[in-house]
Amino acid sequence: MGLELAKYYLAHGHMVAVCSFEKTSDVASKIPSNLLYFQADVRDEAAMTAAVQAFNQKVSGIDLLICNAGISMEKKAIPDFKKGKMVAEVNIIGVLNTIAPAVEIMKKQNSGHIVGIASFSSLVGLPGMAIYGGSKAFILNFFESLNLDLKQYGIHTTCFVPGFIDTPLTQVNQHKMPALVPLPTAIKIMTNAIAAKKELVFFPQRLAIVMKILRLLPRFLYRALMRLDLLGFRKQEHT
Repeated sequence: MGLELAKYYLAHGHMVAVCSFEKTSDVASKIPSNLLYFQADVRDEAAMTAAVQAFNQKVSGIDLLICNAGISMEKKAIPDFKKGKMVAEVNIIGVLNTIAPAVEIMKKQNSGHIVGIASFSSLVGLPGMAIYGGSKAFILNFFESLNLDLKQYGIHTTCFVPGFIDTPLTQVNQHKMPALVPLPTAIKIMTNAIAAKKELVFFPQRLAIVMKILRLLPRFLYRALMRLDLLGFRKQEHT
């Protein structure tokens, strides 16, 4: 998804950079020649700071920062805590490492736009998704606070709360993915919302309605519903 977003902004005349832990030589054949690439693991604070600052120096200002890096894990009643620690490091620490240097730059500019990606699993505690859902709940609440705090510095924020998007990350899932969104559709929704500076965007709408209702239920009722598994969430767990 990150690469497709980068290609979109390149096609519309912007200077764009991406980063990944992969070596430059390994990604050279996968990315457009006019796309700036920085080898930087989002878990590495120093590497991310250097990458953001290097891009800023090259283009003399950062208009848009999209925190797209994220990893998932299989649904299990008892999570793989070792893998879960890596999920938390990428999905939470990685976002902090990406945003921190950008905020300093945008604050001096008195302008900028920061985008984060949560998940429907951030709205409620879903069975088998304790760590991934928890990491995305952090993003949802973190961006709501940023939205309140950064406007005084001219910095806008957008938080996307999507369901399942058809990407290599989700294609390895062994469980059902209702209302799966094709990648081109997701890119269109996201880029339109960013252009409109929308603050909070849920998609797809039909699944968003279900998740919002679940979030509004009294918590004892929600937990009882999940234990009965009337919606089939537990049937999708790995043992």
